[in-house]
Amino acid sequence: MDAPDGIISARVRSSDTEARIKAEARADAVAQRLMTIPFVGPMIAHATVAAIGEGQQFGSARDYAAWLGLTRRTSASGQTRRTRRISKAGDQRLRRLYVLGRRWRWRPSWRAPSGRS
Repeated sequence: MDAPDGIISARVRSSDTEARIKAEARADAVAQRLMTIPFVGPMIAHATVAAIGEGQQFGSARDYAAWLGLTRRTSASGQTRRTRRISKAGDQRLRRLYVLGRRWRWRPSWRAPSGRS
């Protein structure tokens, strides 16, 4: 009987923490700007602000994407230029949040969870 009580209390603590993070993100001006991006919600915005602050260290959005590891690797030799997979440099957890948020946004309607079993 102790295990279910422990699970319930962990879920309550988790939902309290999530509510607190969402409230902090909604109160922060930088997080508010980040949440104007279509797939960025309060959780991703809060994690981004925690990782980079106001982002003044980046000269452009491409610099931020490169730091995050979302740009393609390129290699060139002579006149041949090759683009490869994303570099995966930077903060893995933050990059994962962005990728998961984007995948959720692009989820096909036929894979959307339905109310039927």
